[in-house]
Amino acid sequence: MSGGPSRSSVVLHAAPVSVRPVRTKTRALHRRRCFVCLDPGANEPLIYSGCGCRSDGALAHISCRAAIAARQEQRGFGAWIACQTCKQMFTGPMRFGLADALFQHACARPEDTILELMALQNLADCNCEQGRHEQGARMNRAVLEELRRIFGENDALTQFSAHRLAEKLSFLGDHAGAELIERELLAASMRARGNEHHMTLLHAEHVALGLLSQGKPNEAESMLQDIWGTRRRVMGKDDAATLLTQTFLALARIRIGDYTQVESALQDSICGLTRVLGCGHPQTRSCARHLVEFLTRIGKHTEAEVLAARFHHDS
Repeated sequence: MSGGPSRSSVVLHAAPVSVRPVRTKTRALHRRRCFVCLDPGANEPLIYSGCGCRSDGALAHISCRAAIAARQEQRGFGAWIACQTCKQMFTGPMRFGLADALFQHACARPEDTILELMALQNLADCNCEQGRHEQGARMNRAVLEELRRIFGENDALTQFSAHRLAEKLSFLGDHAGAELIERELLAASMRARGNEHHMTLLHAEHVALGLLSQGKPNEAESMLQDIWGTRRRVMGKDDAATLLTQTFLALARIRIGDYTQVESALQDSICGLTRVLGCGHPQTRSCARHLVEFLTRIGKHTEAEVLAARFHHDS
C-alpha cells in the first residue's frame, strides 16, 4: 500500500492464525467426502464447517472452501467468513483455516488494497477469537488507520473496522474506549441510515453492552428494551438478532436484580436460537450457559444440571 504502513508493519507483532488440530472420528469419516469436490480427503483433512449445515453437508476441505470464496470475490468477501448455503458464519477450525487462506490469497495480490485490508482485518479478528486480544487490537488499529486515510471516516469498511476495534477494546477491559467508538458509529449510522436500520440497532446494542460492562445496568436495560422492541417490530420475534437482544436484556435485568421474567426470556431465546442457528452454535450455547448460571443462582440446581448436560456445560 503506497503512502502508508506496509503489510509487514501491520502484522509485525501479531502471530499468524493457525488452524487448531482437528480431532475427528476417523472411522466415522472414512467414507465421507468433501461436499465440494467429492474427494474423501486422503491428502487434506475434511473439516466440519462449524456453520448451520448438518451431517455430510458440513464437511469440506479448507482449500475447496477457499476456492469458492475466491471465485465469489466480485460479490464481496462474505464467502470467506460465512457459508453461502446456510448463511451462518464459519466457526472453529474452518474459520481459522479460511482466515489463513484469505491472508495468503491477499499476499499473492498486493495491488488489491481492499482485499489486503480485509484479509488483515479478518486475521486480527481471528487472533482475538484465539485469545490473542492485544495482538488482534494492535493489528486492527493499523488496519483502521489505513482505512481512514484511504476511504475516510464515513466509509462502510472504515466503520466496520472501527466496530471490530471497539469489540477488542472491550475484551481488553477498555470499556470506556469501546463505548466512545460505538457512540460515534451510532451517531453516524443514525444520520446515514435512520434509527431502525439493522446497523444502527447493532451499534446501539453495543453501546448498551458497554454500559452493562461498566456497571450501568439501568441505562443498559433501558436501551436494550428499546432495541428489542424495534427489532421485534422490524425484523420479527424469531430473528436471531432479536433473540440475542432478548438475551442481553435478560442479563441486564439480572444485574439490576429484577428476576421476574429472566428465566422465561432466556428459555425462549434458547428455543428460538436452537431453531434458527442450531443447538451447537456458539450463540445458542452462550445463551444456554447464561441460563445455567441464572438457575444455579436462584437455587434450581436440578434444572441447571439438566440444561448443562444438554449443552455440555459445567453447571
